[in-house]
Amino acid sequence: MFAIRKNRDVWREFESLSSDMDHWIRGSGRSLARSFSAEPAVDIWQNDDGVIVTAELPGVSPEDVEVTIDGDVLTICGNWLNDSGGDEGAFHRRERSAGTFSRSVRLPWTANTSGAEARYENGLLKLTLERPAETKPRKLTVKSS
Repeated sequence: MFAIRKNRDVWREFESLSSDMDHWIRGSGRSLARSFSAEPAVDIWQNDDGVIVTAELPGVSPEDVEVTIDGDVLTICGNWLNDSGGDEGAFHRRERSAGTFSRSVRLPWTANTSGAEARYENGLLKLTLERPAETKPRKLTVKSS
Protein backbone atom coordinates (compact mmCIF):
# COMPACT_ATOMS: atom_id res chain seq x y z
CA MET A 1 0.00 0.00 0.00
CA PHE A 2 1.18 3.51 -0.81
CA ALA A 3 1.41 5.70 2.30
CA ILE A 4 2.16 9.40 2.33
CA ARG A 5 4.41 10.35 5.18
CA LYS A 6 3.70 13.49 7.14
CA ASN A 7 5.65 16.58 6.03
CA ARG A 8 6.41 15.03 2.62
CA ASP A 9 5.49 16.61 -0.68
CA VAL A 10 2.58 14.61 -2.17
CA TRP A 11 3.70 15.32 -5.74
CA ARG A 12 7.23 14.16 -4.98
CA GLU A 13 5.79 10.91 -3.59
CA PHE A 14 3.64 10.49 -6.70
CA GLU A 15 6.62 11.17 -9.00
CA SER A 16 8.64 8.58 -7.10
CA LEU A 17 5.84 6.02 -7.45
CA SER A 18 5.50 6.80 -11.17
CA SER A 19 9.25 6.43 -11.64
CA ASP A 20 9.23 3.08 -9.83
CA MET A 21 6.40 1.85 -12.03
CA ASP A 22 8.26 3.05 -15.14
CA HIS A 23 11.26 0.96 -14.12
CA TRP A 24 8.99 -2.01 -13.50
CA ILE A 25 7.45 -1.93 -17.00
CA ARG A 26 10.57 -0.74 -18.81
CA GLY A 27 11.09 -4.23 -20.20
CA SER A 28 7.94 -3.77 -22.32
CA GLY A 29 9.49 -0.70 -23.98
CA ARG A 30 6.71 1.55 -22.72
CA SER A 31 6.77 4.37 -20.25
CA LEU A 32 3.85 4.64 -17.86
CA ALA A 33 3.73 8.40 -18.36
CA ARG A 34 3.46 7.94 -22.14
CA SER A 35 0.94 5.12 -22.14
CA PHE A 36 -2.04 7.47 -22.17
CA SER A 37 -3.20 10.14 -24.60
CA ALA A 38 -2.87 13.54 -22.95
CA GLU A 39 -5.49 16.23 -23.47
CA PRO A 40 -4.66 19.88 -23.99
CA ALA A 41 -5.53 22.24 -21.13
CA VAL A 42 -8.37 24.63 -21.99
CA ASP A 43 -9.83 27.80 -20.51
CA ILE A 44 -13.38 28.85 -21.40
CA TRP A 45 -15.06 32.11 -20.51
CA GLN A 46 -18.19 33.81 -21.71
CA ASN A 47 -19.51 37.34 -22.00
CA ASP A 48 -22.65 38.90 -23.44
CA ASP A 49 -21.31 38.59 -27.01
CA GLY A 50 -19.99 35.05 -27.01
CA VAL A 51 -17.50 32.58 -25.64
CA ILE A 52 -13.72 32.49 -25.84
CA VAL A 53 -11.83 29.21 -25.63
CA THR A 54 -8.06 28.91 -25.36
CA ALA A 55 -6.17 25.64 -25.60
CA GLU A 56 -2.49 24.98 -24.92
CA LEU A 57 -0.97 23.19 -27.92
CA PRO A 58 2.82 23.56 -27.68
CA GLY A 59 4.72 21.92 -30.53
CA VAL A 60 1.60 21.47 -32.67
CA SER A 61 1.43 22.98 -36.15
CA PRO A 62 -1.80 24.83 -36.96
CA GLU A 63 -2.19 22.51 -39.98
CA ASP A 64 -2.33 19.54 -37.56
CA VAL A 65 -5.25 20.94 -35.55
CA GLU A 66 -8.90 20.21 -36.34
CA VAL A 67 -11.69 22.13 -34.60
CA THR A 68 -15.33 21.05 -34.92
CA ILE A 69 -18.52 22.30 -33.32
CA ASP A 70 -21.57 20.04 -33.14
CA GLY A 71 -24.42 21.77 -31.35
CA ASP A 72 -22.99 22.83 -27.99
CA VAL A 73 -19.97 20.48 -28.11
CA LEU A 74 -16.58 21.82 -29.19
CA THR A 75 -13.93 19.26 -30.16
CA ILE A 76 -10.23 19.97 -30.72
CA CYS A 77 -8.16 17.16 -32.28
CA GLY A 78 -4.58 16.95 -33.48
CA ASN A 79 -1.12 15.47 -33.08
CA TRP A 80 1.52 16.34 -30.49
CA LEU A 81 5.09 16.54 -31.67
CA ASN A 82 6.45 13.01 -31.80
CA ASP A 83 10.17 13.52 -31.30
CA SER A 84 11.86 10.15 -30.98
CA GLY A 85 15.29 11.63 -30.38
CA GLY A 86 16.56 10.15 -33.64
CA ASP A 87 20.33 9.79 -33.76
CA GLU A 88 20.72 11.89 -30.62
CA GLY A 89 20.44 8.86 -28.33
CA ALA A 90 17.89 7.30 -26.00
CA PHE A 91 15.66 9.29 -23.68
CA HIS A 92 16.90 9.76 -20.14
CA ARG A 93 13.56 11.34 -19.12
CA ARG A 94 10.45 12.03 -21.17
CA GLU A 95 7.64 14.21 -19.84
CA ARG A 96 6.20 15.86 -22.95
CA SER A 97 3.17 14.28 -24.54
CA ALA A 98 3.38 12.70 -27.97
CA GLY A 99 0.80 11.22 -30.31
CA THR A 100 -2.78 12.10 -31.08
CA PHE A 101 -5.13 14.02 -28.82
CA SER A 102 -8.81 14.84 -28.78
CA ARG A 103 -10.55 17.14 -26.34
CA SER A 104 -14.30 17.75 -26.28
CA VAL A 105 -15.97 20.33 -24.06
CA ARG A 106 -19.57 21.40 -23.69
CA LEU A 107 -20.23 25.07 -24.37
CA PRO A 108 -22.78 27.07 -22.34
CA TRP A 109 -25.04 27.22 -25.44
CA THR A 110 -25.05 26.28 -29.10
CA ALA A 111 -22.56 28.62 -30.76
CA ASN A 112 -23.23 30.64 -33.88
CA THR A 113 -20.46 29.24 -36.10
CA SER A 114 -20.93 31.74 -38.94
CA GLY A 115 -18.91 34.33 -37.00
CA ALA A 116 -16.44 31.89 -35.42
CA GLU A 117 -12.74 32.70 -35.50
CA ALA A 118 -9.70 30.53 -34.73
CA ARG A 119 -6.20 31.94 -34.20
CA TYR A 120 -3.00 30.10 -33.29
CA GLU A 121 0.03 31.87 -31.90
CA ASN A 122 2.99 30.72 -29.79
CA GLY A 123 1.43 27.35 -28.96
CA LEU A 124 -1.94 28.80 -27.90
CA LEU A 125 -5.14 28.20 -29.88
CA LYS A 126 -7.76 30.92 -29.33
CA LEU A 127 -11.33 30.40 -30.50
CA THR A 128 -13.88 33.20 -30.48
CA LEU A 129 -17.47 32.04 -30.91
CA GLU A 130 -20.51 34.26 -31.23
CA ARG A 131 -23.46 33.85 -28.94
CA PRO A 132 -26.81 33.30 -30.70
CA ALA A 133 -29.05 36.39 -30.49
CA GLU A 134 -31.81 34.47 -28.70
CA THR A 135 -29.46 33.61 -25.80
CA LYS A 136 -28.04 37.10 -25.32
CA PRO A 137 -29.15 38.89 -22.17
CA ARG A 138 -31.76 41.54 -22.76
CA LYS A 139 -32.70 44.57 -20.70
CA LEU A 140 -36.35 45.13 -20.12
CA THR A 141 -37.77 48.58 -19.66
CA VAL A 142 -39.83 48.83 -16.53
CA LYS A 143 -43.00 50.84 -17.11
CA SER A 144 -45.17 52.35 -14.47
CA SER A 145 -48.90 51.79 -14.51
